[in-house]
Amino acid sequence: RRRAESMLGRSVPAGSLPDTFPKVVDLLRQENLLAEQTAGSPIEEPFDVTRQALSFPAPRSAALQALCRAETGGMLALAYSNMRGYGVVHPTVGELRVGTLDLVVPHPLTRKPEKLGEVLVTEAEIIAHAEAGNGKPQFSLGYGLSFGHNETRAIAMAVLDRAMQSEAPASPSEDQEFVLQHIDGIESMGFCNHYKLPHYVTFQSALDRIRKARQAHETAGMDPVDGSQ
Repeated sequence: RRRAESMLGRSVPAGSLPDTFPKVVDLLRQENLLAEQTAGSPIEEPFDVTRQALSFPAPRSAALQALCRAETGGMLALAYSNMRGYGVVHPTVGELRVGTLDLVVPHPLTRKPEKLGEVLVTEAEIIAHAEAGNGKPQFSLGYGLSFGHNETRAIAMAVLDRAMQSEAPASPSEDQEFVLQHIDGIESMGFCNHYKLPHYVTFQSALDRIRKARQAHETAGMDPVDGSQ
């Protein structure tokens, strides 16, 4: 609590520490300094990117899933571009935690929740620059969650989550479609490596166009592009 309170410029009397540490973002919410996240209905089913094709604009649940599954290097590169000025997010880390979550699934017969084990995760919440919320300046929030102990990945995800909330994207890292379509490591690697396969038809077509354009240029002095004199 001392860390959280001191971060907000407060003093904490000695001997008043609680059993658990409060979150900085909760203290900001108490003062109405944190903009509320735009979300769907509480009963709305989360988007499942493994079963449904992404369409844009994508709901935040889909964007967070895609970010959580993203290739680390690609996600970090886009987040870094935003931090360097190709965007508006210069974050302050509000929370950075590493711990385990229970893996709970319904029993196939009784349907009662059963704990199968634990999963190590890293969670990050970043506080971005002040924005106008309801006519009053407020901070904004980005969220990141990564499997395993990977603080850099979680922070990068949080930065991109916040960046894609921009109402008027001014850089690639703020464009939801650009980000989510280019951080899928499996898809990008597969597309890159598919060029090793034969592309005879497409290359032959390009080769024929180049030859005809050069022939037209050499014969009648025609423009090789539109055929004009």
